Amino acid sequence: MLKRRLMAMFAVPLMVLGAVAVLPGPAAAAKWYCNPRCDGKDPSIYPPGGPCADDGETIYTFTYYGRTLQLRYSPNCETVWGRLYGGTPHDKVVLYREGASSVQYEYFKGRDEWTAMLDDHGVETKACLQPEWSSNVQWGCTGEF
Repeated sequence: MLKRRLMAMFAVPLMVLGAVAVLPGPAAAAKWYCNPRCDGKDPSIYPPGGPCADDGETIYTFTYYGRTLQLRYSPNCETVWGRLYGGTPHDKVVLYREGASSVQYEYFKGRDEWTAMLDDHGVETKACLQPEWSSNVQWGCTGEF
């Protein structure tokens, strides 16, 4: 009988400790890989409850005639997008994904805007700038990431 009581006294705390040990911590919950479902989505609002832009970081920057083009990356979503500062209406940002021709482009209406996202899992992408007056000639690109 004493043996059973001792086992019960130790078994319950060990079961509780075991349950706590398998609960996911903050690092495990932080990663959310978008897959192609993020393609074409706005990084500032997608996904609901934690947009990809929340952890977005600038990977590369390209500057040309007062325009600054950035290639942005979200580690949690594994997505990229272009962000343009100082642009003029009809400036164009083209995102090129490794192994494909131009994947996506945006004509901008204002000065400071960003493109929709692209899945960046296992591929490299770069952002290129085409000023509104250049008639289909790109004036430079960010590095590939």
